[in-house]
Amino acid sequence: MRDRPSDMKRISVVALLLGTVLLSACGSESTSTVSTVAREPDPSVATDGSSPDSVPEDSFPDDSATDSSSAPATFDLPVADLPECVISPTLAIDSTGRPYQISEPSCAGGWMFAYSTECEYECESSLGIQMVDGQWQLRGWIYNMCYEGATGSFGLPEAVAIWHIRWSCEGDSPDDVYRPVAEASTGSLSLGDFGPRVSALDEALSASGFLVAAPNDAFDYDTLKAVLDLQFQLGLDIDGYAGPMTLGSLGLS
Repeated sequence: MRDRPSDMKRISVVALLLGTVLLSACGSESTSTVSTVAREPDPSVATDGSSPDSVPEDSFPDDSATDSSSAPATFDLPVADLPECVISPTLAIDSTGRPYQISEPSCAGGWMFAYSTECEYECESSLGIQMVDGQWQLRGWIYNMCYEGATGSFGLPEAVAIWHIRWSCEGDSPDDVYRPVAEASTGSLSLGDFGPRVSALDEALSASGFLVAAPNDAFDYDTLKAVLDLQFQLGLDIDGYAGPMTLGSLGLS
């Protein structure tokens, strides 16, 4: 028996609707796949699958060989927000309750140093105080005749000891640890470097409030203090070297 025309029309309509549904499903899946492949990469994930925050901070001395041009900028431009460098009444008391009679505090990189008022012209020692969990804590007296002694017996970070003492046991005079040298075109910057990259570093440190002195093109003791303070605030290794993470935090390389 031959199919009636009305039945044929009915079958054609059903087939057409089925084809439309199948095409829509295929088109939808294709669109979804393309969308997934073309999705923007997550900026918080490095190309090797690790987070930029996991990049080790400035190391000494190997960091000077690092190509900092590819360093990730993992921080927004910081603004100086450092603890006040003031000797409180509770800090000015020794273990027996007697006053230390200390004055002239100076601070860098989470450390504060003060001299006894009994020293009329020169002191061989200064009191070391460290910021720990938001509080200044006494650490003891530091021998000031050479920074090697402060790093060895007292345990100060070398760059902090150099900033505070500025005297080498191997040298003949104060400031003999500061030896100007032309900066490298890439890599870390450190005490003694000078050139346009240091000038850019000084300008960035000044703009964010870490550098108090006038910016120049020399990585001097003022720049060193500013770098130490920046590293302390950002929770980086306080090594005094402006390496990939330190430079990257200021938008530099």
